[in-house]
This record gives sequence, C-alpha cells and structure tokens, in this order.
Amino acid sequence: MKPEIKITPGSPGSKAREWIDKHHKYVATSTHDPEHLPLVIERGEGVWLYDVDGNRYLDFSSAISVNNLGYPTHPEVKKAIIEQLDKLAHAAGT
Repeated sequence: MKPEIKITPGSPGSKAREWIDKHHKYVATSTHDPEHLPLVIERGEGVWLYDVDGNRYLDFSSAISVNNLGYPTHPEVKKAIIEQLDKLAHAAGT
C-alpha cells in the first residue's frame, strides 16, 4: 500500500477558506480537492510561494518544473519570459 503524504499547514486562514468555498461552489473537484492541500496561492517570489493569508511556503516542485527559474524578479529574465510567452507558454509531452 502506497503511503499517503498529506501536508496540513494548519487550518486554512479566513481568506483561503473563502476561496476554497468558492472553489467547491463553481469548480468540479474530480481532479483536485482543495481540502487535501488547502493552499490558495497569491504570488511567488524567488523560491517562495505566498498564500492569501500571508503564509510563506518553499516551492519544492517549481510549479511542477514549469517555473524552474523560480519566480523571477530580474528584469532580463522577465523580458525573456514575456518574449517566449508570445510564442508558447507551456506544452506537455512535446
């Protein structure tokens, strides 16, 4: 039996709870249930993610490797990303 890993950073904060309630109301949860990992991410900075309640988390997965540079703030990196976004942002399996 495969062990289940569940990260519980504590009860979701009040802002996160509002977003999770909206998620349950408007989004089909067949592929993702926010109760399992109740993070409502607002922004990223470097290797850090920040939720709507101001909590900080280390992004170990780099957003499933899509953000392998972290969440860049360097102007040249941002410029290169914007230029690439005009061509293609992301495609799986290519």
